[in-house]
Amino acid sequence: PSFVRDWADVEAELGTTLKHARLRLPTVTMAEEILYAIADLSLRAGVDGHRADSVMARAATALAALEGKNEAGLAEVERVAPLVLAHRLRRRPFEEVPADAESMRSALIRALTGERDQEAGTGSSSTNAGPGQGQASIFESLGTSEETGQQGVFGGAELENPLDQTRRSIAGRRQESVSSDGRGRYSRSEPATGKVALSDVAIDATIRAAATSGSPSGSTCDLAVEVGPDDVRSKVRMRKVGASIVFCVDASGSMGASKRISAVKAAVLDLLVDAYQRRDRVALVSFRGDRADVVLAPTASVELANLKLKNLPSGGATPLAHGILRSLDLLESERRRQPGTVPWLVLLTDGRANVGLAGGLGSDDAKAAAVRLAAAKVHTIVIDTSAGGESSPARELARMSGGEYVRLASVDERTLAKAVRERL
Repeated sequence: PSFVRDWADVEAELGTTLKHARLRLPTVTMAEEILYAIADLSLRAGVDGHRADSVMARAATALAALEGKNEAGLAEVERVAPLVLAHRLRRRPFEEVPADAESMRSALIRALTGERDQEAGTGSSSTNAGPGQGQASIFESLGTSEETGQQGVFGGAELENPLDQTRRSIAGRRQESVSSDGRGRYSRSEPATGKVALSDVAIDATIRAAATSGSPSGSTCDLAVEVGPDDVRSKVRMRKVGASIVFCVDASGSMGASKRISAVKAAVLDLLVDAYQRRDRVALVSFRGDRADVVLAPTASVELANLKLKNLPSGGATPLAHGILRSLDLLESERRRQPGTVPWLVLLTDGRANVGLAGGLGSDDAKAAAVRLAAAKVHTIVIDTSAGGESSPARELARMSGGEYVRLASVDERTLAKAVRERL
């Protein structure tokens, strides 16, 4: 009670301020050059879609109304921009973008200057510049260092070129599922039942159904159509579903190879760059010694992956079955959390196992785990890290899991990312 009394006046004042702000909001204006600056800032940041532009403008306008102003300007945009852009920035691996107030103001001033130069005819338009050219990017504007933080062979894989991405979207295995929220591509129609169906009526299909059911009695017009309750059809919409991709990497001494681990790190980060658009989530499981660990839980965040994957130990025995089953657990959990997601397992191993489950034979347990992948309808890609051959244990694992066997001449950052992208 005393706490309520102490803050009663402040709360009442805030309520009055909000009430006045709501009344003032429709009259608050924003100059065209500020709108251009917002659009340019979003463009430099490489955010997806136009939502950031709209949210930034509306937030700045609301802030101006709250503070009793009739116009939203640079000061308001400067304050709301970090809140709008921070989680929308599409960063490449190893890029860290500090969004402090000073650097954000610098970026806004650059955006404003760019538009003014364009209008005056003295500067070059950012819209005329090619990719990576023209005005400084948001990363430079926000003080990004040229240093990428790369260490050893753990380098960020270069992004696939547009041709590769086009091939992926055309020939890939992306799937669609029926949408239950009224969004998505209109695919077909079905008889409408329930309030939800009636809110998304398929006019074309409804008219066709009514036309085939006959003209109303007593009608003098040959074109008259009477739509009855049984004629109403609702739209069936389809939406693309994302993929849950788990990389399962042999981190034991049998791989010897920190190079392979580096390749997996780079491939994970590479896939995460466009995970937001494709609704994908990527995870990493490593197995060594007598256990398998979830190094990176399913995520769509490049920043989180970069943080989690900095140190990945290797060496020891090869508990292959542990790794496969831990990966399967992750995929099943994702499937329960997000029904319709497509489960993928990318398994990097030579197929040799010397640690089993509960004292069993490592090779037998690994094969049994592979059979469980097939039963769970997991799309599996087995990347053979050995010399290969018809008798390769990795090839046998691919066969038993119902997956695809891939033998790469060299497993490095670029080849692994490309091999996985081509098959998703």
